[in-house]
Amino acid sequence: MGRKKKINTGGVSVVKLDRQIPNTPVVRRSAFGWVNWGRRNDYPDLILGLYSQSPTLSACVNFCVTALIGGGVDYEAMESDGVQLAPNYRYGYNELIRRCAFDYSLFGGFALQVVKNRDGRTYSIYHQPFSSVRSGERDSDGVVTDYYICRDWTATSKYPPVKIPSLTMRDDGEWNLKAGQVYLLVPDTFSALGDYYPTPSWHAALGPVQTEVEMVKYDLRTASNLFCPAGALSLPPAESDEQKQSILRSVQDMFSGSDNAQQLLVSFRNDSEDEPIKFTPFESQKDKVDLYGDANDRTVDRILSSFGIPSRSLIGLPLSNVGFSSEAAILESAFELYNTLRGNDNRNAVVGVMNECLKHNGVDVELILKPLVFGAQTTTDTSEGNQDISEENIVEQS
Repeated sequence: MGRKKKINTGGVSVVKLDRQIPNTPVVRRSAFGWVNWGRRNDYPDLILGLYSQSPTLSACVNFCVTALIGGGVDYEAMESDGVQLAPNYRYGYNELIRRCAFDYSLFGGFALQVVKNRDGRTYSIYHQPFSSVRSGERDSDGVVTDYYICRDWTATSKYPPVKIPSLTMRDDGEWNLKAGQVYLLVPDTFSALGDYYPTPSWHAALGPVQTEVEMVKYDLRTASNLFCPAGALSLPPAESDEQKQSILRSVQDMFSGSDNAQQLLVSFRNDSEDEPIKFTPFESQKDKVDLYGDANDRTVDRILSSFGIPSRSLIGLPLSNVGFSSEAAILESAFELYNTLRGNDNRNAVVGVMNECLKHNGVDVELILKPLVFGAQTTTDTSEGNQDISEENIVEQS
């Protein structure tokens, strides 16, 4: 049980429990003001590492991003000519939504830099990579008033973190920001597994993702060893340690790869009998247990279910026709179920923040995204509107 801490708020006692839930990142307050995310404050880097190595995790995240943004912003349905609809001078809302959707799908949250322009009326809004953000401590009201950003949180002495005031602390309905000052907007989403940082929706599949990564490594190691069977090689006694090391290096160069899989176990006999070199292969109990037959299918299904993706066909994996008239019908049915389970909530979480940004920029219109259509060619309107993005008005990103 965690440490109990009572907070008096107007006669109401709130009991806070500081505890560590198994298989979740360690979250501790640091002596520098920010809250560490992970034992070495590198949990997002570990997630990015899994994303870069797990084909199924990568495919699921990419599908969630594509499903969220669909065909892009539909300016025609919004009855807008695009005036004042650019969040900044570098890219438009299509790109901004795509970046935030990626962070939201992978990490469970996203962040935006907000800067008031020199005209005193409009704001420039930039995406801030969520892996570079760390939260400050909550105040007595439970509000995070400051955030920190750093390009490498494992080398803070080389890259000193920058403290940025939080935008979420303001509740008066107006931003009222200082011109030229950078603020960080981090939507405060509820997470039952953490207080300061969000939990990705696929967190329960962390084990299956790691399993897939190890399977991929195993396949690579097996291929790098030319599919040579591993075994034990017994050699006559060596005359000296130098000769023994020389033989070991020669055997390793001839038979083994760069990793542990499919390497040889080499031992030197203590006797001096004149026996030839002996090779004993290791054999797995294939008749007693199926080591890898269905493991890959189980792993893929577990990762898909954590994302709420009902069919592997949505991430590009082959699937036999199960009574539908066409592959497009399978995809459309599965996609409709995905939207009901997860997709609509994801879209509202990201686009809702963008609409709030438009509102504060004086634009009385909400973003409408084109739906994702299967079985037909769709065109994405890449035209982006413009607010006043002249050099005299825009403040550069921090």
